[in-house]
Formats: sequence, C-alpha cells, structure tokens
Amino acid sequence: MVQRMTKCVICLGVFGFIFLITGCVLIPVLNNYIDSQIKETIPLKEGSDTYNTWLNPPVPIYFQIYVLDLQNPIEVVKHGAKPAFTEKGPYTYREHRQKWQISHFENGTLSYRENRSFVFEREKSSGSHEEKFTTVNLIMVTIAEIIRREYSWIQELVELVLDWGDDSNLFMKLSVKEIMWGYEDPLLKKVKAILQKYVNTTTFDDKFGLFYNQNGSDDGLYTIYSGIKSWENFGMIQLWNKESSLKFWTTRQCNMINGSDGTIFPPFEDKGRTLYIFSSDICRSIYTVYQKPVTLKGIDLMRYAVPPKVFLNHTLNPDNQGFYTPFLIRTGN
Repeated sequence: MVQRMTKCVICLGVFGFIFLITGCVLIPVLNNYIDSQIKETIPLKEGSDTYNTWLNPPVPIYFQIYVLDLQNPIEVVKHGAKPAFTEKGPYTYREHRQKWQISHFENGTLSYRENRSFVFEREKSSGSHEEKFTTVNLIMVTIAEIIRREYSWIQELVELVLDWGDDSNLFMKLSVKEIMWGYEDPLLKKVKAILQKYVNTTTFDDKFGLFYNQNGSDDGLYTIYSGIKSWENFGMIQLWNKESSLKFWTTRQCNMINGSDGTIFPPFEDKGRTLYIFSSDICRSIYTVYQKPVTLKGIDLMRYAVPPKVFLNHTLNPDNQGFYTPFLIRTGN
C-alpha cells in the first residue's frame, strides 16, 4: 500500500513538473501569438475592424467646458481688488467626427479630413450654455498685450480706438455658447466702422469666438501612418496640411508636429513612455505622462494626463520660449 502511494506521489510530481515546464514554455509562446495577432489586425486597412472603428468611433466623445465667473468686476476695475471667481460647469457637448477625402498611399500612409460637429448635452451639463457669466474682454486684452511693445504713438492711437477710459470694456457678460461659437464683438464692430471709411471691409468679420466657424468644419488635411509598414508608428502624424512642421512659432521645437491626434496610439505602450498629441485647436503639440491605473467595465487601463508644466510661460518652462511671440520684434532690442 505504501509502495503504491509512493508511486502515485512520484507520478503526480512528474506530471506536475511536466505541466510546469509546459506552462513556462506556452506562456511566452501564447504572448507572442497574441502580440503577432495585434500587429496583424492593428493596421488601418479598408474593411478591417480597426479601420471601421477609426472611421466611425463607437465610443461617444464628450467635450466639457468649465468657466470662471468673475464676481467683483467693479471692485477690480475701480479699486484694484483681488478678483473673486466662481467656477461653473461642466457645459458638455457631444462631439461627432466624420472622416472624408480618404486616400491610401503605397508608403504605408493615408490622408484624410475630418469634420467635427458639437451638440450641447443639457442632461450632462450643470446648466444651460446660454447662461451669462462675467469674463475678461479677450479682444481688448490681446490688443493691449500686442501694443505694449510698440511705439508710443501707436499705443496712443490704439487707445483712442479702444476707448481706454471706459473701464466697463475690460469685462464682458457672455454665455458659454457665445464665447465658444461666436458673438458680435463691439470692439471689432468699432474697428470695422473706422476701416470701412478707407478700405473695402466686406471680408472683415466682426464676430469672435474661441471655436468660431469650427462647428461642422474640418481642421485640415492629415497624413498619418496606417501601421501597414510598421506597427510602431501606427496613427502617428506624418504631415498636417502637407507640412511636416508648423510655421506659427519662433523655435523649431515649438513648431514640431509630434504624436497622433489623440484618438489612436501604437500598441504595447508602457507606463514610462511619454505620449505625444498634436492639437490643431491650440496649434501645437503637447505630451501626456502616465498618471494611474484605472478599470473601466472590467478592463484594466492606464490613465495619462497632460502635466501642468506643458502650459507654463517661458520664464517657468524654457521649452515654451518659442510660443512667446511679440507682435513686432525690433532689431537691436
């Protein structure tokens, strides 16, 4: 009996050892098989699941806006008081994307345009996007910053146009709908009235909005790597409007077009890798870093976020020196 049990124990040990060895061999084989399947299915080929998902994203995209409502504008202007703000939001828009003018090339790239439209989602918002809030007059502040380095006679001329003595012009009551999608700006109307005495102003637009004329339009011609030639550059932008770099800023680094459009990335990313995104809305590339693990519907994910350093001014972040663009750079200054 003892001898029989000993044989059983030996047999179990042998089988256990065999299973252990088999498992150690099969795990990397299985992982390699999964990786090869991902590399095979990831390219943007017409008719593939990846291509159809890229063409019509099944996951809804939401665009949320928060605003700071200035509570004491009179005290700020008259007495130099510290601004007191109340945060309002979110004001949520459902973003719809439709790709068109798609062309495939033999070098493993494809080009396309993408129409973006935004529809306000009241049930996902804290209030109506037509509610007013007090904010700074962006047009006036921008002009003031531009002329700060100009000759004194130019400053005096512009100040006359701005009616600088009217302190009420410094702040405005606007809705999220207006500040985002456009409103008739009184200062631009004034400029237009002055200019029309001397030039044809039929093409001069006196409306302003952060996303003015962008609802229902495309933001340019993208050329990206489809992943057919190499999965490592899948989704990465090669050209934007047929250019490999921007021409808006003053340094090569700031003009670089890096990464993808933020909707797709190459597979097999790890926590230590920085992910780059090009955003046409802000005319620059930004980057994200790993933040923490998250789980969504039972799927383990990695959350990446844009670090605050990305948007610091050039004195705190020298990498942003190229975004500092005085209106007129004078020789010798």
